[in-house]
Amino acid sequence: LEDVQVGVDPRDLPFRLPVQYVNRPRTTEHPDFRGYSGRICSGSVAVGDEVAIANLRRTTTVTAIDVVGEPTDIAFAPQSVTIQLAEDIDIDRGDVIAAADRPPRLTREITATICVLSDTSISTGQRLLARIGPKTVRAVVGSVVDRLDLETLEHAAHTDELATNDVGTITLRFADDVAIDNYNDLRTTGAFILVDDQDGSTLAGGMTRS
Repeated sequence: LEDVQVGVDPRDLPFRLPVQYVNRPRTTEHPDFRGYSGRICSGSVAVGDEVAIANLRRTTTVTAIDVVGEPTDIAFAPQSVTIQLAEDIDIDRGDVIAAADRPPRLTREITATICVLSDTSISTGQRLLARIGPKTVRAVVGSVVDRLDLETLEHAAHTDELATNDVGTITLRFADDVAIDNYNDLRTTGAFILVDDQDGSTLAGGMTRS
């Protein structure tokens, strides 16, 4: 309970925009238009702000913002927006545009708390997919650190797997760099789901701890 965020306005948190769509209409009127569309999950952004493309370790400046097709000087969570940047950067779906002075962590390994949601257990060495917002990345379970005993609320170490409805701690290694926040700091960009890499079924929900 001490970790529960109470009364936190998402607009007061660091800016995060996971890119859901790269908008390049290539029309006669706008032959060079390149916009990055998505839903602001925390913070705010204004024309002229310096932002970081976290996955690419690049910074640039916001030159325009559209909300529902109308230009605006500033936008807030949870608005859906299209923003334009000063530089043409090879941004893909799932990349995170963030506050330049408070960017997310870029990493290939995390420690996380997960809850197993399927009949398939989670075990050390298991290969699967991690979905963090609109980004999907291949991952492997590095280790199962512990399992939470739901009766005593104690963490039992030395376990090899987590079964259905188990809550526990794992380490997770990604095939690519991933921009991610600790769940206690930013819930939307600190949460993820684990997916079977064969049939696409959901295996577990997770919260990044470190």
